[in-house]
Amino acid sequence: MGTLCIYDFRPRELTEEELRRFDAIGAWAERELLDSRDLEQAVNVQHALLPTGNPGAPLYSIAGLNMPLKGIGGDFFTWQRSGETIELTVADVMGKGTSAALMAATVRATLNALKAPTPSSLLHSAAEVLAADFEATGIFATLFHARLDMPTGLLTYTDAGHGLNLIVRSDGTHEQLEAAGLPLGLELGMPRADQQTALAPGDTLLSFTDGLLDFYGGTQSALKAVAALIAEHREPASIVEAVRDAASHAGVDDDISMVAIHRP
Repeated sequence: MGTLCIYDFRPRELTEEELRRFDAIGAWAERELLDSRDLEQAVNVQHALLPTGNPGAPLYSIAGLNMPLKGIGGDFFTWQRSGETIELTVADVMGKGTSAALMAATVRATLNALKAPTPSSLLHSAAEVLAADFEATGIFATLFHARLDMPTGLLTYTDAGHGLNLIVRSDGTHEQLEAAGLPLGLELGMPRADQQTALAPGDTLLSFTDGLLDFYGGTQSALKAVAALIAEHREPASIVEAVRDAASHAGVDDDISMVAIHRP
């Protein structure tokens, strides 16, 4: 917003052309204000769709973070609990801003609507449902989807080209979960497989999108720095606050989403 000041030493009338230009400037300012309001509403809607609370209490502590670069974006996380099982997803839809956010909402709604016996079969069904949308838009999505059996800590997961999942064990060692599948939208007829690991007492899992790596150079070597961050903080809420603090100092160059799970 701004002001336009006109000053002269004598009264005069504006020409039709000058009046037309003022009308155009006014219309432009009105469009900018409406666009800002629409963006603010979209930010509120996308934020409201994120899950809240701790579905793993009291056996696990869980927290998530979503920081879009342009207010809204294609990264998202979601979780839900069914009995003694927690199902969680971290996804990164190609692109930024409104177009990525629209497709992210479609992917999220599809995953939430489908039921399947395993994570790999769920992603297979989602890929079939979303195939036409991915083809029409030229967009694809990397995604990590897992099911945690709370009593045993068994984690069954499938990775669709995501690859950014770290477990820091109670003794401080860390491991990166294998990423064996292609992104949604790039199936190429290849089957998906389930893999398994376990969260033992004292272990912490962090699944995140690549925007977090930018804080540490943006390469695979940055994974060691992320593992050190997890080992230092352990508790999901503390990890989330540490990332927020890092973003406030370093600035954000990409969308960031993440989910942290800790088993005390």
